[in-house]
Amino acid sequence: MARYFIGIDGGSSETVGVILDDNERLVARAVAGPTNYHAVGLEAAERNLLDVIRQLVEKADTTTDDVARFCFALSGVSREADRRAISALLDRHALLDRATLISDAEAVLAATESEAPVIVVIAGTGSVVLGRDDHGRVHRVGGHGHLLDDNGSGYDLGLSGLRAVLEAHDGRGPKTALAKTLLAAAGLGDVGEIVPWLYGSTEHKREVARLAPAVIADAAKGDGPAIAIIERAAAELARWVGVAAKTMTATKRPQKIVLAGGVLVHSERYRHLVAERILDELPQAKITSPTHEPAHGAALLALRTP
Repeated sequence: MARYFIGIDGGSSETVGVILDDNERLVARAVAGPTNYHAVGLEAAERNLLDVIRQLVEKADTTTDDVARFCFALSGVSREADRRAISALLDRHALLDRATLISDAEAVLAATESEAPVIVVIAGTGSVVLGRDDHGRVHRVGGHGHLLDDNGSGYDLGLSGLRAVLEAHDGRGPKTALAKTLLAAAGLGDVGEIVPWLYGSTEHKREVARLAPAVIADAAKGDGPAIAIIERAAAELARWVGVAAKTMTATKRPQKIVLAGGVLVHSERYRHLVAERILDELPQAKITSPTHEPAHGAALLALRTP
């Protein structure tokens, strides 16, 4: 009987799952709602996690009993208290004994087939930089959540855009096309609606992050404040990469830098800008994309776990 291995990449915007057989063949892929419980609550995270698993086993025409291992790569589980909360959730559904629990960023690193040193830059709803050194040790820079950093992320770009709009409205900053484009993107009628929209939303992190493409688009059209926002964000991500390389003592030789996450994947302009700033920091860097999507990397981890 075939054995199956499930990898799940759960973030603040959506959750992607894949199921592999024991020959590493992709059997099925599924998408569900977000599973970062800090963003959507534990109940919604649990519901979406079970939903993606249900979809996968149905597509594979199997049951969870035939799944040898799971690897849950979830955003918001980098600390022990978070791991305990998710572990209790998995235990309620008899999954914990077969589960490996890692952060979503670690799944991107696992999806990167490369000899060390390698540094992964993730800029999606949030942001983090992870490096794997010659000894297999993982070094982390950033990724402490939107209240503390998440620089260069979709949330950072969106929030900075809203600030620019408010500053222009108050006369504290230059006029910007963002006033029109961000209001339209958020479905708002005027600037006065920004504050109640932002503070009244239970999913404000995701809603703000969805404004990032509009900020990048206005920058491409030459809007000064929008250009300043993406330039600052790209430079900050590059600085984080430099910190990781220095920690790994990998600044004087070629490094593989992998750019991942929704904002970098879906915006060629922003990706190119981040790559330029990284090369300013590390001229020998080789910049590339992940070998597999994070969920696939998580499934490979599940398969290779004894």
